[in-house]
Amino acid sequence: MLLQGVSSSDTEKQRLSALRPYQAMVQSRQQVYQEVARLTAKIFLAPTVLLSLVDADDVIHAGTTGLPNLAASLPREECICATAVYQPGTTVLPDLQLFPCSWVRPELLAERGVRAYAGHPLQTVAGQPIGVLCLIDQKARAFSAEDQLELQRLAAVSMRILDLQLALEHEPEQGPAVWQAIHHRIALSIQRIGTLTALSQWEASPETPAARSYRTSMHEERLLITQEIDREISIAFAQLNTGSARMGVA
Repeated sequence: MLLQGVSSSDTEKQRLSALRPYQAMVQSRQQVYQEVARLTAKIFLAPTVLLSLVDADDVIHAGTTGLPNLAASLPREECICATAVYQPGTTVLPDLQLFPCSWVRPELLAERGVRAYAGHPLQTVAGQPIGVLCLIDQKARAFSAEDQLELQRLAAVSMRILDLQLALEHEPEQGPAVWQAIHHRIALSIQRIGTLTALSQWEASPETPAARSYRTSMHEERLLITQEIDREISIAFAQLNTGSARMGVA
C-alpha cells in the first residue's frame, strides 16, 4: 500500500534506489548526525529533533536529540516522517491535539508526547527525497515562514553532509581531518547559539530593547551558521577533488 504523496510504484523504486547508498553507510558516521540534530534543536529551542532516512518498511533515525530511548528505527506506519518525505515543502503540524494527523494513529503520537511537528525532506542532487529533518515539541507551537526557511537550509546542509560522507568512502584517509573541521564548526555554532539564548533569558520582558536586539542577533546567527557549515563542506569537497585530480595526474 502506497502512502499519501507517492505517485506510483516506479517513483518509489527510484526513490529507494537513490536512498540505498546513503542507507548503507549512515551508521558509520553517526556522531556528525547527532551534532546536526543537536544544533538544530539549539537553533529552534526544540526539545526533540530527528534526522531520519525513510526506507521501504522503516524510518531509520540517523541522528536524534531529546529522545534517548528512541529505537534506531521504527515501522513507517508509526512515523510522520514516512509521509512528510514526499511533501514538496515543509510539513507543519502546529497542534496535533486540535488537528490530528491522519498519517499516524493519534494515540501513538500522544504516547510519545508528539504534539507539534515540522519536517523538511532531505533531497539528493537529482531531487529524490530520501529522508527528513524534523522538529518535535510536546507543546503546541507555531512555525513561522522564517522558521521553515531555516529548517529547509539545515536540511540542505544535512544532505550535503551525507553526500560528503559518501564521497569520503572512496578516500577514507582524508576522513578524520574533514570530520574534525566540521565537528569544530558545529561545536562553535552550538556555543554561540547557547550564549545568545542564555543572554535573552535574562531579560525581564521579550519587548525590552535588549531582548529585541538578541532576537535580531539570533536571526543573523542562524543565517551565519548554515553558511559557515556549508562553506566547511565546500572546502572538504574541493580538497577531495584536488586529491583525486593529483592521483589522476600521477
